[in-house]
Amino acid sequence: MTTTGQFPPDVPEAPATAAWQARIVVCDDTRAVREEVLRVLSGLPKVLLSAAANGAEAVQVVRGPGADLLICDLEMPVLDGLAVLRTLRVDHPANELPILMLTSRTEIAEKVRALGAGANDYVTKPVAPEELLARVRVQLRVRELQRQVLADQALQLAARYREAALKDRMAVVRALARDVSHEINNPLTVLKGAVEFLHESLAALRHPSQGDQTLVEVKDALTDGIESIERIAGLTRRLASLTTTGEAPPDLSGRWAR
Repeated sequence: MTTTGQFPPDVPEAPATAAWQARIVVCDDTRAVREEVLRVLSGLPKVLLSAAANGAEAVQVVRGPGADLLICDLEMPVLDGLAVLRTLRVDHPANELPILMLTSRTEIAEKVRALGAGANDYVTKPVAPEELLARVRVQLRVRELQRQVLADQALQLAARYREAALKDRMAVVRALARDVSHEINNPLTVLKGAVEFLHESLAALRHPSQGDQTLVEVKDALTDGIESIERIAGLTRRLASLTTTGEAPPDLSGRWAR
């Protein structure tokens, strides 16, 4: 059963999470008590209510569909409240599953025994609606705050993972840049020297014959080659700088065309 409503102004709501509805399980072997508790809780906002007639059913519901809060009678057949506490606390610690005990006994020793077994809180029967609502609101608020903390931690871990992954990728880029720079720079040095030698040799021909247009074209091509080599050498120097400065990789698009 889903209910709607608002917390009173004096009970601040926890940070909201999208589409979250608190799942509350009410366990009592007396049908009239179960129905009364469900009726009182039906005024709470964003809750899903379910019922169990004994402790074994409550354990089955919690370990099946799950629960954000269990309201459980202390004295029941099949599996009493203390047995339910001992069973569920094996894999559902108090900070993950709050358990609020219902008891008709007023002895302090009984209440202490329930709290010692893992109960988060207790309500005395017959149930006072205002007291029940106040105690349930506290447990739901704590539960929602815990969910928000877990969500924030998940976001922080995701951000750290992305940052670490980016650093790993940049480390690979820098290593590749270092290798590429080394492999390209040495051949470029040799090639540039050979091209400059040819260019200077052609320039020494002060009066090429008017018909020897081939030499002029070769000279122009060598000039273009030197400029291209100088651009490639500049890129390799920038790639080499990545290994120490962390600079972004250079844009290689359109660098080779004249």
